Amino acid sequence: MLRSGRCYRTSNEVELGITSLARTNTTPARLLKIRRAHWGIETGLHGRRDVTFHEDATRMTVGETGKVMASINNLVIALTRQAKFKNTAQARRWFAAHISEAFSLLTTLFTS
Repeated sequence: MLRSGRCYRTSNEVELGITSLARTNTTPARLLKIRRAHWGIETGLHGRRDVTFHEDATRMTVGETGKVMASINNLVIALTRQAKFKNTAQARRWFAAHISEAFSLLTTLFTS
């Protein structure tokens, strides 16, 4: 593929799957929508937690520790969203430099 005067490698993948949905009630467009919705969750929350908080690289998975860390990471994501940050990594860096503001997030009431 040629874009902006540069050549980029492209590829195609075929994915096969099994579904319990009846052929008469399902269209290829609906199956694609269902599949993409699944990956939206994976690349949204899980991807953010892995890239920003390095969850997959952690060794804190013995007993309930993994669940506790995931809950804490979810809390941090919710608090940074409440503080109007769209980028969690950027929020972590900002709050690391502004500790008092980070602690104030824990005592500030959530607004909708």
